[in-house]
This record gives sequence, structure tokens and C-alpha cells, in this order.
Amino acid sequence: MESTETLRSVPLGRYLYDFGLSQDDPMTELRALDINPDDRLLCVASAGELPLSILAHTPLLIDAVDISTGQLHLSKLKLATVLALDPEEAAQFLGYISCDREQRLRLLSRVEEYLDESGRRFWDDHLFFFKKGPLHYGRHERYMAKFRRLGLYLLGGEKKLYGLFECENSDDQEEYFDKVLRSDVMKRLFYIVFHPKLYKRRGIPEQGFIHEGERNLAEFLFSRFRSFCTSTPARENYFLQFSLLGSVVYYEALPAFLQDKGISVIRLHHHNIRYRHISYTDIIGQSPEGTYNKFALSNVCDWMKRDAFINLLQLIVEKADVSSKALLRYVHCAHALPEDLDQAIVPDPGRGELLCQKDRFPFYNLVPMDIRVREEIIQEH
Repeated sequence: MESTETLRSVPLGRYLYDFGLSQDDPMTELRALDINPDDRLLCVASAGELPLSILAHTPLLIDAVDISTGQLHLSKLKLATVLALDPEEAAQFLGYISCDREQRLRLLSRVEEYLDESGRRFWDDHLFFFKKGPLHYGRHERYMAKFRRLGLYLLGGEKKLYGLFECENSDDQEEYFDKVLRSDVMKRLFYIVFHPKLYKRRGIPEQGFIHEGERNLAEFLFSRFRSFCTSTPARENYFLQFSLLGSVVYYEALPAFLQDKGISVIRLHHHNIRYRHISYTDIIGQSPEGTYNKFALSNVCDWMKRDAFINLLQLIVEKADVSSKALLRYVHCAHALPEDLDQAIVPDPGRGELLCQKDRFPFYNLVPMDIRVREEIIQEH
């Protein structure tokens, strides 16, 4: 174990991963994709919450892919944590709830028993990340943390924010939000935090802004802020609590894979998840037809140029099993479908709006899609 002085001196000038907390609400994927145990799901690994929480709900087969080795190490760490620790210890170790660094380092020795050699080396080389927990050291989380105290002050202070968690239902939350919290002042902060010149240099990689001309990002995100605070039970929303307070303050809000029932399911079926260092497009191109029938696309279209994204959709149509479904998220741009895919891909924007109303992180537009393979189209005609 490295000395305390060494731990303090680890430089944080580079980012090992962009997201410490996945921004895709697993409950939305479960609803949109109609997940069942016979499915084969392809998803983006990101920070790991999505595949783990879906598996905690339904023991299906999941391939979680990412081109970032850091994101994959983080995702695997979260799985190992669930296998090694009880729910409270796991939440403390990862940084969902607070504890001291020494406790996390003690827990690390148990977690490492479930990591491969590469994973153990990776985290042993970055012990500083257990000061607050790995959740806090994503590029996005570190950026947002700089503004958290100011955001709380502008809303009216932590004491007033806690009143939101005491509300009985969404109607009460809406009334409390409008009458007590000073959200109008927050709009100015959004325009600073999400200004492209600042956010794309420090908040996320510039690749995420290749379609930035599609909309005013700060204005769009602020338009969803009220829904973020009111549309779902605040006491049960880990996205809301972590974003505004820097930790999950109510245990019932912890992700499904950190709940007793979810941990039990994952421990029985953890071999159902495979983490793959490969792009979403490449794994589909290399897979036999019918390998997957459910596709959680996250917001890949925000990061891909139109031709690359359309190529991805064409591959999905070519390789998908019958009766397949997909869910796409986007902030900037969804890309119009070409005519040759209009029968094979059937989006349902109306249902997407309904799904967004219950999404616990509603800062994305949602597009659920039915994928119809060639045989289904022929039969229909």
C-alpha cells in the first residue's frame, strides 16, 4: 500500500474516464426495451450502472462495450464491488455515500479479489481515487463539483433543498419547487456551466460537441431542470441527490444493483455480463445475425457524424434478431433516417416523450424504436 503522502501527490491533470456515474436511467431502458430473461442486450458500458441495474432486475445476457479502457475498468470495479461487499459497504466504497478514505482502502483489498490482474494494477496505480470514491473522479463529475456549492446557494441553500425530499408526491414536489426553490436564479448558472467554450474543454470531450449548433445546450438543459427535480420521487432518485448534494442521502435511492435484492440476483448471474473493449459499431459488424435483440444505444448519435450513425443503424437492421427493440437518447441531434431504413426502423416519438416524463435524468430526448428485419417486412407485405 502506498504512503499517505504518495496518495495525496497523484496528479489529476488527466482524466482516466469521462463519466463516474452513467447518465442513462436503467428503469427507462427496462420500460422501453421490454426486457425479459430470454433477451440478448447490447449496451454502452459507460460508468457501469446501466448493465448492472438491468441484470439486477432481469438475468438476461448482456454485452457492455466501450472504447475507453478507463470506463471499462470502472464498470468492472462496480461489478467486483457488488460481488465482494454488502450494499452499504459497496455504496461507501464507490462514493455514492460518504465514508473516510482509510475505510475505502481497507475495502479495496476485498474488492480486488474479484478483479483480474489488469484491474488490480489499474486501481493500485490510482489509489487517490478512493479519497472520495471512484464515482467522483470522472471528468464530468469533477467539473460539475466545482459549481455544486454555488448551485445550492442559488437554489436557497441545502436546508431548503431537503424540503424537496420530504414531499409526498410529484404534485407536492412541483408546488415546493415553484414556491420555495429559487430556480429562476439558477438559469444564469446554467448559462455559465454549460457554455460551449467552457463545458467542452472541461466537462466532456470535444467529440461530444460535434453537433453543438443544433441547439443552445444551456437553455435546453435548464428547460429540463424542473422535471429533474419534480417528475419522479426525489427520495428515490440517486441522480438528483448525487448531482445536487454530491452523495446519495437516502438508501432507498441507491441504484438497483446496490439494493439487497439486486445484489442477490447479480451474484447468481454475474457471468451473464461481458465487458468488451470495442466500439458499438464494430461489435455488431463482427457478430453473427441474431446475436442481439435489444439495443441500448445511449446517446451515441451525439458523438457520431451522420454517416457513421446511419451506418450503425444499417448494421443493426442487418444483424438484429426478429422482434428487436432499441432505445436512443440524444441531446443535440438524432439524425434523420434515410428512406431505405424507414420500413426497417420504426421510431415512436410519442412514447419517447412519455418515457422522458418518468426518466430520473431527463436531460436527454428519448427515441424508442422497433427494429424489423427483412423477413418481418416481407411477411407484412
